Amino acid sequence: SGVPVSIVKFIAEDHIQEDMVKARAIITMSIGITALLNFLICIVLYFNAPWIFHFLIPSSEPAVALQIFPYALAAFWLLNISNVFMFTLDGFQANYLRSILNITASFTLLISSYFFLHRGLWGIAIAHIIYTFYILIGSIGLLIYYLKTPLILNLRADKRLFSDFVAYSLKSQVGSITTLLY
Repeated sequence: SGVPVSIVKFIAEDHIQEDMVKARAIITMSIGITALLNFLICIVLYFNAPWIFHFLIPSSEPAVALQIFPYALAAFWLLNISNVFMFTLDGFQANYLRSILNITASFTLLISSYFFLHRGLWGIAIAHIIYTFYILIGSIGLLIYYLKTPLILNLRADKRLFSDFVAYSLKSQVGSITTLLY
């Protein structure tokens, strides 16, 4: 929860100051940090899945679960990257766009689940992948619509902005963990 809170805070500040270059730098950094951290989480989960599934899933189902697990991890990774764009919309105070996307994505998941339900766990996995791509493409599209430009990334490195962003993210993460443990 550190990065999402930071995205909303920094984007909102940049929005107030009308500094779209800085906002684009925040979006770019957030995508990079989120992609890297979640990729590492996916690697750890992937290599530990057999013994985790052994404890969590009844004896007849682990084989199917292990087969669809890489797809579930890919969907998890893409959904977290999509969240960067969704939290960016929150920072721009365009929550209504995020709500529209969430509602239509839920319908997409419902409809695709219905059509793939006959395939069991594989069908649910396919429906979730469709949902994930819908959220990713929709969130990028809505951000482009909101900014009125296809240029949503800024590839220039800003060390001070990066350190401020990471410091705030870490503080937020520590606060969240402390609250959770309390």
